[in-house]
Amino acid sequence: GAREVTSKWVEHLKSVQPADLAQDFRAINKTAAKKGVRTAKQMNAFRRGVDIRLNPVRNEDGSTTVRRPVDQSATYGRANLPSTPMQDVLHGAFASDFEDEMSARYVAYAEHEANEAPNGKHRIKMTKAEQMRVRARKMAEAPPRILRPRDPFRHLSPRMQLQPLSAREKTEVEEAAVAAPGEGERTQLA
Repeated sequence: GAREVTSKWVEHLKSVQPADLAQDFRAINKTAAKKGVRTAKQMNAFRRGVDIRLNPVRNEDGSTTVRRPVDQSATYGRANLPSTPMQDVLHGAFASDFEDEMSARYVAYAEHEANEAPNGKHRIKMTKAEQMRVRARKMAEAPPRILRPRDPFRHLSPRMQLQPLSAREKTEVEEAAVAAPGEGERTQLA
């Protein structure tokens, strides 16, 4: 029960840490490199044959914890936030600073407006929807433009370059056309 647990005190016995029994792989790899081990099979056989244990550095009391000298001037952890200046809070200094900043902004805005519109006229910026409505109204009021059809083949050049007929060939073609109107058309195409 609880009485037996609280009446008997058992001191803590330090257990053997696994780090004391672990192999020192750095030392094993270093000695393997010195012995000329190059492949994974050779390394596996070398590790079976060699037993180099990790020997941690021990302090005077026998413990293996690393103890560094403590610098008393150094601080550790997060730095504390600066304390709130309560006098400024009570006197309303933050509010007066904000009011001063806002009045300076308003003065800057007024100067900017005076430079932009010296006559007191303000230019109103239109949205895209307003611009489209104005453009549509102007298009409706304007007289319609007469669109003439364009030749869709104006940019194409002919594939065949025909040579002009000489005067003698022209007369022969005309005579053949008068003699047989259907044949003359065929000769022209051929």
